Order: sequence, then structure tokens, then C-alpha cells
Amino acid sequence: MFFLNRIEVDWRIHIAILLVPTLLYGILFFRKKFPATERVLLGGSYKDMLRAIISPLFLFFAFLMILSSSVEFGANQWIPALFEKTVTSLFGESAFGSILILVWISLAIAMARLFATPVVRTFSPVGVLLLSSVLAGAGIYLMSVSNGWVIFIAATIFAFGIAYFWPNMLGLVADRRPVSGALGMAILGGMGTLGGAIIQPIIGSIFDSRLQQHSDRLAAGAATIQYIIVIPVFLVENLPVNAKVCSLLVTEGNQTAIEVFNTAGKYIGRALSYAANLFNPHKIYIVSGVSDSLELLLPAIRDEFNRLTVKQCAGIEIVKTALAYDAALMGAAALAFTKF
Repeated sequence: MFFLNRIEVDWRIHIAILLVPTLLYGILFFRKKFPATERVLLGGSYKDMLRAIISPLFLFFAFLMILSSSVEFGANQWIPALFEKTVTSLFGESAFGSILILVWISLAIAMARLFATPVVRTFSPVGVLLLSSVLAGAGIYLMSVSNGWVIFIAATIFAFGIAYFWPNMLGLVADRRPVSGALGMAILGGMGTLGGAIIQPIIGSIFDSRLQQHSDRLAAGAATIQYIIVIPVFLVENLPVNAKVCSLLVTEGNQTAIEVFNTAGKYIGRALSYAANLFNPHKIYIVSGVSDSLELLLPAIRDEFNRLTVKQCAGIEIVKTALAYDAALMGAAALAFTKF
């Protein structure tokens, strides 16, 4: 497309050229039998699929997909306009222009995905998203403050960051919400495209305001790119690794989440057994955030508790308090009123 722009070929020919690989893909897929989706393999019904795509966890992933795609599309759309002078100063007027940085980023993304096996085997899907967010944020910042050849180093870091965003988000949903099936994948892809459409006018508005402040397109562009760093930071702080999300995964039969709760319950049961052997209480109340997940933790808690307590304590009832997070505060207040 770059060369066609150079010789001023009509835009209709550009679009027509895109139809060539489309037709080739169609020929390759013709008469191919697609494998059954995970929903079908798991025996999920169409209603199960609809329930899966309106679940809080899936909607949360869809929101993260909008943010992750905004990082990729938002920065890439503005790179040619912002670094034209930098690339021209490096390679001269006859060079490829700032599109060369996009080509470099695409090459780095292709290499990162080609050698993705060690990465996905070393890190969990959430870990890959965390690493991607950190690298993308670092790359965006470096591009906003760099000049000369350093731009390509910054672009490489950025490329390694965004390389796994899109495929890993799809894989994460397929792993955590397999019943969502093909419809879930299609919706998630649509959310990614929507993210690109949402972020562009926002970045444009920021650029216009920065341009009035700096009176220089390059300085305004650098200031604008720094605003995109907010998105990877938000992703890092909101990746779904909390107890609430983990409890949702347990109800769906996710083995990793079940193992997490079993391990946590084991250690809680061990701690309670030590206290019970010392004080021999009539009943044990579970308070604060642990009480919210007591139903999931209790089997492992009870097994470990019964294993380590003396015979007289084995039948102690373990229940959650109705006061939840307020239990400690209310208890302290009651103690204060009683003593003082």
C-alpha cells in the first residue's frame, strides 16, 4: 500500500487488492470441516452459551478487551503522524516514511507470536496479560520521550507488549468461560474492534488540546501518547486475580481455582485447629472477607481441622457471622463499652 500511495494509485484499487487475500482464504477454507467448539464438546446447550455471555466474568473480560485493543489501535493509528520527522531525519526524504515504524512493530509482533510457546508455558494467561501490560506501558512511555534510533527500541518493547493482548484475551475467555463458545469469541472480537473505534476520537481530542498548549505537533503527539499509558496501568491493577473472580471460577468447575480454594481452606483449617486445641471454644465464627467464600472453603477447612484437633474439639461448629466485615469493629466497640 505504501508503494501504491507513492505512485498515487486510486483508493478503489487499494480496496480491490484487499479482496485478493480474502478470496485466497475462501478457497483454502472451501470444503474444510471445522472442529466442534468447546461448548459442543462440553455438552453445553444454546441457553448455557447465552447465560455464559451475560455472566459478570464474561462482561468483565469484554471490558478488558476494549481496553487492551485500545492500547494497540490507539497508539498504532497515531505513530505515522507523530514520527514522520524522526524517520525522515534518520533515512532522508526518499525513505519509507514513518510507516517504517509500523512495519517494524508488525515484524516484532510476528516474531513474538512465532516464539510464544516458552512465554505461555512459563506464565499463566493472567500472567501473560500482566507482562503485556507492563511492556506496553513502558514502550508507550519510551516512544513519547525518545528520538532517533531509540524510537525503534521503544517500538520493539511496545510491540512485545501488545503482541499477546488480542490472542491471549481470546484464550483466557476460552479457558475461563468455555461454554460461551463461538458466540463468545465473536463478541470478544467485536469488543476489541469497538475499543479501537472508541479510543480514536478520545486521542484526537487530547491531541488537539495538547497542540494548543505546545504549538508543535511532535511535542503535542508525545504528550498525547503518554495519556495512553493510563490504560495498561488500569489493566495491571484490574486483572482478574481476586478472590471474587476465583470463586466464580470454582462454581464453573475450573480446576485451578478449586485447587486455590482447597489450599487456602487447608491452611485456614490448620490455623483454626491450633486455636481450638488451646481454647476449646463452643463455636468458631468466620468474619470479614473470608466469610463471603466460606461455603467454598469449608470442606477443606473441616478436613484439616478434624485431622489436627484433639478428639474433644473435632465437633466444633464453624460458621460465618452475619456481621461480615463489621464483626471486628462491633466486637471492639462492645469490648470498649464493657471495660470502660
